[in-house]
Amino acid sequence: MTDPLAEPVLVSIDNHPAARPATNLNAADIIFENPVQGNSTRFVALYACDGAADTIGPVRSGRWIQRDLWQQLRALPVIYGAAPYTIAFFAEHGMPYIDGNVEPWRFFSRGAGRPAPYNVYLDMELLQDTIRDHPGLAQRAADAGDPRAILDFDPDWEAPDHVRDVESVRMWTSATWTFGWRFNSDTGLYERTDAGRPTTDASDGRPLTRRTVIVQRAVSERPFADPRPEADPPIQRLVGSGVGTVYVDGMAIDVRWSRPSQDAVTSWTVADTDEELVLPPGPVWWHVLPTGAQLVEE
Repeated sequence: MTDPLAEPVLVSIDNHPAARPATNLNAADIIFENPVQGNSTRFVALYACDGAADTIGPVRSGRWIQRDLWQQLRALPVIYGAAPYTIAFFAEHGMPYIDGNVEPWRFFSRGAGRPAPYNVYLDMELLQDTIRDHPGLAQRAADAGDPRAILDFDPDWEAPDHVRDVESVRMWTSATWTFGWRFNSDTGLYERTDAGRPTTDASDGRPLTRRTVIVQRAVSERPFADPRPEADPPIQRLVGSGVGTVYVDGMAIDVRWSRPSQDAVTSWTVADTDEELVLPPGPVWWHVLPTGAQLVEE
């Protein structure tokens, strides 16, 4: 069994076509994916297990959802820049973070072969060593709080009743931004697609995979008045309740989610039975998908 990292971190990772393939997404414990400007999507990756990854990236700027994820997980966010209103938002909520764009930490570097801003990478081992040895960063990690589990796993997991067989899932956050998963019965894993094409992990060239994929439907709103789609990022309302779907082992499970307050952890129940949702062990991909976005199962 893999030991936990001394300091779990939430890393902002780009999903722009010029940033693909990303490095060591397969090594993350949870990948959160949510809409940003223009309803394209970006990742926040939770790394909590020791030895799972060394180089990670491309690291990109922070987004509002990291406040929600930090409040639930209590892992230290790691970003490379952020808009002024996002920095003010983080400060308003007292969120500690590491920003490589304003602090010249040696655990950030620029890789060859890609143009900026798609070439910033994080050295996980050096990051962990620096947090341990640098009092200022150690204090930020302490301020992040005690790590919390936000999903329940069972090594003896069995599928609930009333599941659907689903071999592929396609999602659209805009007419031109589509992504999804195809189930590989030989491996028992879902394989990621972007714009209909298989995607890989740059660390080893293997497909991006997950046994478990969560889709959380949430209201997505524009916080400012500027009508241009690229002008400001949407914010997803992750306090309240809603519905979703869990895809695992080629099956779909309808679920409900609830989060009564900003400091609470999202809870999940099976829609048909109201029983607590339990998942098989392993890494998870967690989509935050707007309620109006299209999703097609096949």
